[in-house]
Amino acid sequence: MYKFFLIVILIVVQSLSVLSQESHIIPRLDAEIAFDGKTDEEVWDEIQSFSFITHQPVFGRAPSEKTECMMFFDDRYLYIGANLYYSDISLLSNVGKQRDYFSSRPDWFGILLDTYNDKENSMAFYTTPGGLRFDATVKNDASSGMDDINVSWNTFWDVSTTHDDKGWYIEMRIPISSLRFQEEDGIIKMG
Repeated sequence: MYKFFLIVILIVVQSLSVLSQESHIIPRLDAEIAFDGKTDEEVWDEIQSFSFITHQPVFGRAPSEKTECMMFFDDRYLYIGANLYYSDISLLSNVGKQRDYFSSRPDWFGILLDTYNDKENSMAFYTTPGGLRFDATVKNDASSGMDDINVSWNTFWDVSTTHDDKGWYIEMRIPISSLRFQEEDGIIKMG
């Protein structure tokens, strides 16, 4: 049985900048969810949402829109659920579903997992309102820009998205077997 301890976690809409500085213990749950892009099962309500600040255009401000993101894991998967609300849904931007397509035009939700907690390397998992899957690895804290981001890296993971007149919603499941990490005394620390 593992315990995930994530220190630095989420990237939200249209940003490649990481960072939320709070520490969270990700709960281990044996809950069934319908993997349908809706966080409407009771399990999602039981998990504390991460708090967010903006990074662009002004660092440190509260987001202008309500954003919720929760995580849990079981024996097989790391689950990420997110609710991204819009006061004006006409601003929601989307692109097709071609894997690893990247454009700054659509809205994005993503997570970078610093699986060894070394503050240098990570695995990126992104999606758009249409369910596009974009994954990559980042080395050297992306200090050399795109040269340190390997967009040709692909691993097994799934995403399901939905949207309505209030916003868009995400469920990701990343197989534990797709992640590389170190365990110490039954605890896994990730950034």
